Amino acid sequence: MQARSVKTNPLTDADKTLIAEIVRRSDYTKPVAEDDVITIFLVEEVNMVVVRLTTGWARFHRDKFKRVLEEVKAETQPTPPTPRERNEKLNKELVAVASSANVAVTVSDWVSFSAIIFGRGLKLGTIGCNVMGRYWVSINGRKQSQTVENFADAIAVLTQSAMVFAA
Repeated sequence: MQARSVKTNPLTDADKTLIAEIVRRSDYTKPVAEDDVITIFLVEEVNMVVVRLTTGWARFHRDKFKRVLEEVKAETQPTPPTPRERNEKLNKELVAVASSANVAVTVSDWVSFSAIIFGRGLKLGTIGCNVMGRYWVSINGRKQSQTVENFADAIAVLTQSAMVFAA
């Protein structure tokens, strides 16, 4: 009897899409849709990946399956934006939010994207978005920064603190 390594988690829609595309690229003779994929398992003794479909079984050598999977993923997943594209998008977002809050922006660091914010001729603080997509704000004169959900929240923190200091 052959031991099988069965995936215990149910397949997600993304899993089924990838598996169906791999089967379509093989010599499997019947048409395959994502909904036809039932399960997948590995027969380790013979390095075989077996896909159970509503229309039958598709078998692949593990290395070939892995290679085709990498090809399909490379073709179907969008390429991440370059740092410059990311920062240009962040800059447009920040300028739009800042102008609606009536504060000025000067970009000081494009590597991790941070900007100094001015309001009423005074430096209010620094805000940014790090490479992991986390927004942060550092109020002028304070040592620690705090994380926020977006640039609008960051500017709100700065303008509120400016009102407290002005009072």
